[in-house]
Amino acid sequence: MRRLLPCFCSILLVAACNTEQRELKQALRAAGSNRPELEAVLDHYRSDADSLKLRAAKYLIRYMPLHRSYGDEIERLYDRIDSMIPCYGDPDSLTAAIADEYLRVKSQISTHFDIQTVSSDYLIRNIEQAFDLWRNKPWAGLLDFEEFCEYLLPYKCYDMQPLTDWRSDLADRYDGKLGTHECVLWQDNPRIAASDVNTALQASKPYFYARPNPCPIFRASTVTNLPTGLCPETCIAAVQVMRSKGIPVCIDFTPNWAARSKNHYWMTVVNHRHQHEVFSAYGSNPGIPHCIDRAISKVFRVTYSPNPEVVRILKKDRWMPDALPCLFTRDVTETYLKTDDVSCRLYDDLDPDGTVYLAVFDDQNWIPVCWGARKGNTVCFERVGRDVLYMPIAYDERRSMYPVGEPFFLQNNGEMKYMHPDTLHRRVIRMNRKYPIYEYFTDIKPNLSGGVIEAATDPEFRNVRTILELPKDTLVFAGTEMIRCTDAFRYWRIRSTNGGLLDMAELHFYDGDQKLDAELFTTVVDEKSCSVVDQIDDDDALTYASLQDPNNSIWFDFHRPVNVSKIIWIRRGDGNDIYPGYDYTLYYWNNRNWMVIERQCAGLHTWIDFQNIPENALLYLACDTTGKQSRPFLYQNGIIVWY
Repeated sequence: MRRLLPCFCSILLVAACNTEQRELKQALRAAGSNRPELEAVLDHYRSDADSLKLRAAKYLIRYMPLHRSYGDEIERLYDRIDSMIPCYGDPDSLTAAIADEYLRVKSQISTHFDIQTVSSDYLIRNIEQAFDLWRNKPWAGLLDFEEFCEYLLPYKCYDMQPLTDWRSDLADRYDGKLGTHECVLWQDNPRIAASDVNTALQASKPYFYARPNPCPIFRASTVTNLPTGLCPETCIAAVQVMRSKGIPVCIDFTPNWAARSKNHYWMTVVNHRHQHEVFSAYGSNPGIPHCIDRAISKVFRVTYSPNPEVVRILKKDRWMPDALPCLFTRDVTETYLKTDDVSCRLYDDLDPDGTVYLAVFDDQNWIPVCWGARKGNTVCFERVGRDVLYMPIAYDERRSMYPVGEPFFLQNNGEMKYMHPDTLHRRVIRMNRKYPIYEYFTDIKPNLSGGVIEAATDPEFRNVRTILELPKDTLVFAGTEMIRCTDAFRYWRIRSTNGGLLDMAELHFYDGDQKLDAELFTTVVDEKSCSVVDQIDDDDALTYASLQDPNNSIWFDFHRPVNVSKIIWIRRGDGNDIYPGYDYTLYYWNNRNWMVIERQCAGLHTWIDFQNIPENALLYLACDTTGKQSRPFLYQNGIIVWY
């Protein structure tokens, strides 16, 4: 066996070399009229004593045929955006203006394959710059050649990035404390280097958030100057800045959160142990946990080399869902969490040649997060995250998604749990929310706890009567309270019982089914101590009044003594509580679709009772009046289990 092992390794090495030579020849043929430029690069490094530079050139050229960039027209758009940035102080206004400008010129912007346009001078300059960083920057010197090729060498950090001299443009910007540390161990530590530059980036912008930007901004000089953006823009900016300084970083992303909406992008840096440490571009530095509370189904790493599985799918289908920007990626899910390979039985009427994807639920729709290896009517999905609700899907000739298997929940022990509705056994359930409570509200829990409603006959509240104490120890967002008070009072108020902090979205008083109108006042200690008092009675669950001082209260003058039989209160929240007067529809998953169980109006309550709910059914509650956020759930033993 020992004698055979070297021989086997030699065979693999020869096979790999043959593959590389074949890919290089294919790339040169794909270059067409640009082939002399690429051959000039290879000739240049064949005469160079440094054989690694020739290997690096071959690496870039081999994978270049699939890479694209925008044409020169995009440069004029970026110039226009650069001139717009100083003109807008409001991030949303700037984002809207950029979107308008992009839509105006979108049809004029062309794309091209890099293999047909990259010049020899450009490629040689980038190779020389990358090697200079690798060999002369202490924090880059620990990279092996394979790491260097993926995280420092590429002439672009993201597909569609314009072919500009981005390394030179950014080399002297956002250094922070980079290279100034007296500690030798810190000087060559890529984690410290990434932290220094990330801190400088963070200090360069007072904020970095806004609505999604429909304009693809990849030019380094523009994306780094944007005062606003979302996580993709922050990562695109940060990866260019850091790689221009020789810091080995890359972008990781999840196509969609497993238990909430939208995707997410973040950064990693290759540390001195050749491990990837997570950090948030323009945010938290390496060593600080990032979004550890959020369920993940799949994680991919942006690479220069293409994903061979995606190449295979594109060759077969000529298309891939937009939700999966995975051509230049590597699956790194198992480096983040425990994963399992799962096999799913597919429906019998499925297209025998169609690609099958695995999807998670994104508040309203099923969103693909990976693809599977299919064999007949069975598909295997590799390395998927646990504690996640999934469903196998496919696409028809119109590129419309449809289910091809039953949804299942991959439990924390790796077992698959199917939820087949039992229509013979039904029950009543009470719903007071249509969406789970996420971490943001636990962070502001002091503002959402306690409070007391009092009444009096005089405006000084000398003979005050406590009418209702709001929940203090549990996070309850809304309530409908029947009041057993036979006395009439002209003046009513709400005050905090939690050190002055109290955020309330709505507070309504009823006599029977008749809402009582009042004039609103507050006892203001200073201008900041109580904000937007009138928003406590504006019928908008997303606005709120905020008490910030123990001496503050909001009070209602009804201008006559009134009898109150019902109080409806809604704390500051996300608008996903059951809101009085809104219409709601409850669905369950059955027969490959969401089926309607019942439609109801909430009436004068902050809850709804739904009848005839099948046992073990996967449920989904949507508000028909307003709002988009909803999550599937299971109702077990009187408890809502959100997925």
